Amino acid sequence: MKIYNNEYNDSIELIMSTEEPDFIINYKGNIIGAEVTEVYKEKGPKGSKKRRAEVFQDKFVNNVKKEFKKSYKIKIIVTFSLNKQAFDKPIKDKNTLKLVADLIYNNLPKNGENIILKDEIFNLELNEIIDEIIISKKKNYEHWTHIEAEFIGPAIEDIKTTIDEKENKYNNYINHEMRPEEIWLVVIATGNHLSSTIDFKRIKSDAFCLNSNFDKIYLFGFVERELLCLKN
Repeated sequence: MKIYNNEYNDSIELIMSTEEPDFIINYKGNIIGAEVTEVYKEKGPKGSKKRRAEVFQDKFVNNVKKEFKKSYKIKIIVTFSLNKQAFDKPIKDKNTLKLVADLIYNNLPKNGENIILKDEIFNLELNEIIDEIIISKKKNYEHWTHIEAEFIGPAIEDIKTTIDEKENKYNNYINHEMRPEEIWLVVIATGNHLSSTIDFKRIKSDAFCLNSNFDKIYLFGFVERELLCLKN
């Protein structure tokens, strides 16, 4: 809401959190329902090898973050490029996690630039699981994630699919007991999972011709902290 207010020089206030929609808000005296979802690229069965590897990669990044936070109270942005073949099983050895956490701390950016750690500075063990680590800092902002280059792209169709899935539940939102006058949809891009990482900067609102019941649809770049209006 803070980002919306800053982006549009406007004022919205939270009334309550609910199930469907996720939030009821007050916008200029009007009751608005707001549903929030995340776009996932290349969805596959939960039991697939690809999805299992993705879960193990998520857990690895989260465990490295936990190990880092034990020793270093610093907010940073860390993006891993991981060797997916190495994640046919969980990697949770404490020594490995601490090694990665210390490596990140010892290479923190000093002047706002991005630090890119490549395989030549990794030991043999890390070379088998990590291709690259990108470290950056923004004031009071923290984000840890992992990506693969093959997943980067505008993902227009994936976003449309995500909107269509929520469209099927529109009646649940508009019939909420608070009787919202409008329903807004916020689609989050570049979230915490590999499959939600897309190139926010390459997305243009005119690429969408949306025939939707939602009164407003926004795309939110999680890392970029920016909003793009897809329907108003």
